[in-house]
Amino acid sequence: MTADQFRWTESGAAQIKLSELHKKITPACDFYSAVIVCHRQWRVWFANMPKYHKWPRYEVLEILSSETEGLYGFNVHFSNGSKATYARRDSGITATNVVFEKGGNLGFMVGFTNQIEKKWKIDGVEVVDWAKLRPDLTPEQLADKV
Repeated sequence: MTADQFRWTESGAAQIKLSELHKKITPACDFYSAVIVCHRQWRVWFANMPKYHKWPRYEVLEILSSETEGLYGFNVHFSNGSKATYARRDSGITATNVVFEKGGNLGFMVGFTNQIEKKWKIDGVEVVDWAKLRPDLTPEQLADKV
């Protein structure tokens, strides 16, 4: 790098004026800055969504979020009492019973398939009244409600 040029030799000798490089880099940085801001807003938006979602094969998706972090992960509860968890926080990443497949797909280890029931359950407790589910309940309080 000189006072007015950036030079490189990776594919042969090349150079660009710093003023031209600045014109190319600044819009790219602006674009990625906007993407990061939108990503953060969407994560915070998830904190206000319903926490539990019924899936067709008697699985329950639980959105893990907080008002400060927004969306940070999920649990998938299976009717045999097991669950898969993925959480990414500043303190670290948790991935339990989650399989990362080629192509970017996620798979889940559901436990003993002969124990799967045709009931929606959260932490092994059948959900009878979905209207009573609230995000502020602990698993013990949830067991008393459902």
